[in-house]
Amino acid sequence: MTATEARTRFMRLQIERIDAQELGVDADCSYMTHLRDAIADARTDYIAGAVAEIASMRVDLDEPAHQDLTVFGN
Repeated sequence: MTATEARTRFMRLQIERIDAQELGVDADCSYMTHLRDAIADARTDYIAGAVAEIASMRVDLDEPAHQDLTVFGN
């Protein structure tokens, strides 16, 4: 799952929680507990995915410079 997909899932779950609250669903029911857990998992997936994508981009940006230095070193 990409960070964008994880963000979309996270946002949809938050909207679902807001909708449930507006409909008056009991905050302590098992559905809301499950939804809170799903939101926490989705947030973690989103953050981990974003960090991984940023790290990957950094490697891609640094890699050509490292290769150039290796060429000049020979």
